[in-house]
Amino acid sequence: MKTRKTHGRKASTFDRFIAARGEATERLVINAAHTVDASKYANLTEYCKDLAKIITQLRAAEAQSPASPFHTSKCRNFSHVTLLRNESYRKIIEQVFNVSRSNTMVEQASEENLDLLKVQNAGLAAQISLLRAKIISMDSDQDGGGLRGLSGEYEEGGAVINELNHRIFVMLKVYRALRLNMGKAVRYLEVPSNGNEAGLVGVRGQVATLAELDQMRLAEESLPADLRKQLNVMLL
Repeated sequence: MKTRKTHGRKASTFDRFIAARGEATERLVINAAHTVDASKYANLTEYCKDLAKIITQLRAAEAQSPASPFHTSKCRNFSHVTLLRNESYRKIIEQVFNVSRSNTMVEQASEENLDLLKVQNAGLAAQISLLRAKIISMDSDQDGGGLRGLSGEYEEGGAVINELNHRIFVMLKVYRALRLNMGKAVRYLEVPSNGNEAGLVGVRGQVATLAELDQMRLAEESLPADLRKQLNVMLL
């Protein structure tokens, strides 16, 4: 907190009083800033308006004590404009405001990535089930219908399998990219812990169980060699 310059004259009792009141106000600003959640405000001005109300109440409470630098003065409403214009106050507020909003953005990004990862995981499982059903259907048709039209059916089935392989590849590629970008937001549990099964766990709970991860591994192993090679470049 900056103190008033005395321009070479000896500091008076009044100067010390002003300095003490300024330091006390700065302390109230810090207390208020750490009390109000800045992440809920769209801008600094709205944040300062609520801070000013709290500082007014804190200052009025302290004024009841004879030892307080606010005791001898009439407590007026603290203005949010003062918070914005005073260099020391604004520095404190901006620091708390920016850190709070930065943390919120990181948390939101992690949660969004986790949600996307869960969707991709579910979609991959669905694609695997569809592929299995198609293969079973092709085998059944072959057993029941003999060799009639077999070449055409396998041609059509081959195209379907190629398309499904490509979809599974894309799902796995996105899954790996998300894992790489999320860092410690998702961790691997070898054994159950804190109500979560073994597998992948994020900040909001289970992402994938060991059984689901095994399904993804089997899906990757069933892909053509060229697609597996592209995935292996993305090391986890």
